[in-house]
Amino acid sequence: MSALKHSLSELHAKTAASASIGRRIHALRVALHQHKRRRAILEHRRVEAQRQAAQPALCFGSRKFFRAQFALQENGYSELSDWRKDWASKRSAQMTLDGNSSRESGNQFARLRKRAGGKFDLELRLPKQLAQRATRSFAFAGSTISCVDFSGLSFNHGNVVIQRAIDAGRPVTVKFLRDEKSWKVYVSVDDRSEPKAADFSGGSLGVDLNAGHVSVSVVDASGNPVEAFNIPCVTYGKPADQAKDTIRKAAAEVAAIAKRFGVSVVSERLDFSKKKTALKDSNDARYARMLSSFAYSSFDAALASACLRRGVGHRQVNPAYTSIIGRVKFVRRYGLSVHDAASVTIARRAMGCSERLPRSNDGTVTVPTNGSVHVTLDLPVRNGSRHVWTEWNGLNKEYHKKALAAQGSSGRKPRPGRRPKTSTGRSGAPLHGPSAEVGRSRRMPLQSRDPGVGRVPG
Repeated sequence: MSALKHSLSELHAKTAASASIGRRIHALRVALHQHKRRRAILEHRRVEAQRQAAQPALCFGSRKFFRAQFALQENGYSELSDWRKDWASKRSAQMTLDGNSSRESGNQFARLRKRAGGKFDLELRLPKQLAQRATRSFAFAGSTISCVDFSGLSFNHGNVVIQRAIDAGRPVTVKFLRDEKSWKVYVSVDDRSEPKAADFSGGSLGVDLNAGHVSVSVVDASGNPVEAFNIPCVTYGKPADQAKDTIRKAAAEVAAIAKRFGVSVVSERLDFSKKKTALKDSNDARYARMLSSFAYSSFDAALASACLRRGVGHRQVNPAYTSIIGRVKFVRRYGLSVHDAASVTIARRAMGCSERLPRSNDGTVTVPTNGSVHVTLDLPVRNGSRHVWTEWNGLNKEYHKKALAAQGSSGRKPRPGRRPKTSTGRSGAPLHGPSAEVGRSRRMPLQSRDPGVGRVPG
């Protein structure tokens, strides 16, 4: 009987091993097939790129408009001559004059000069074949220069940037574009503005990047939250261009809020390469999608650019333990969501405010989860010889263990961004307006500080 059990055990082990090897072989075959497909696609692109480089194809006016001559009725033309008129107009609808830093005003053929009232005069020099169309001529270096003058040009924005580039002797590219209404002039320059130094004497603005939105909190000079904002920023499922546009608009709104409050922006020093390696360990599908979205890796650059354009100071800080610090110290006290509390922590960190654990008589702290439950954690013993992050590290590990157990026992799934409830079942202290609405700001009254809140003495 013992020999039979041993044989059955060996048989089951071999069967399991065989099944595991079979699954591994199948996975390798699928991976090999995908690699072959990818290689074929790249090989086709290489051949096509070489062909286009050898015989480049140019079609001024767009190929779509060129092909319209073969289906006149479908494209709204009764005769071929009508299409030819539009085709000739389309082919001569734009002209670009590249800048040159060695020439006056940064361009050899189109020279901008600033006049009073924030407007510009443009001198467009013509070739000899078009000298009869000139409005002014003058002698220069033994030859006659013919040009057309445009006076009182006004740009929608960027007048200061254009003048700064002209004064610095940088290239100024001028583009003429004709649409259905008139000709328009576009100017492109290389702006090298110096970023403004971050100043936290009057407070700061913290930014916390989340799945689907950006949490922004303004804190005063003492580190107390004043107002919170949620800016929609959904990139999942969008094309690359739309995702980048969404990121840039969110960054521009953050910079505009900071400009309105007169404070500097503080954001996380993000490292998506490390975070993406932990995607398999994440239990939050939305958070995993956020990290896998390449558009979020451009948020830092977009925010820095927006702050530079607005003249707002910007600083990055280490995001270590900002979430758990916000949960423990600010969620229940100010009635904030966990994301708003994290942005408050980020803002305070740049200001040098205290991150010490709060102390209670019974040595415990009640922390909200992402759902509608709370967990009670034992505060670690304070050890003055070690860094304060050591205590937060231990508390963070304890929180994750108990939070998962609490959510499992309650039968509720975590909802990212949901505002936590207190032990009485009601929401925290209301802020200005509905707290659950995205895109609305929330104002909170300043409350008295305790030993865990405020600036570090000295």
